Amino acid sequence: MNFYELFHEFPFDCKVRELTCSNYEKQLNKFRFFVRENYNIIDFEELKPIHIKYYIAASGKTGM
Repeated sequence: MNFYELFHEFPFDCKVRELTCSNYEKQLNKFRFFVRENYNIIDFEELKPIHIKYYIAASGKTGM
């Protein structure tokens, strides 16, 4: 890779990472809302694998 390509790829890479982090944050907030509204879970220690499975199943049906 030459310098020209590198200097153009780096800002693009930064932008993609920022979008990825933003998407992770949105998805985690959706999950937090789901478990709070459906199971009244606020503390992480209360979370069980079945709650995650229910969220995945619900996400597939509603296109969350």
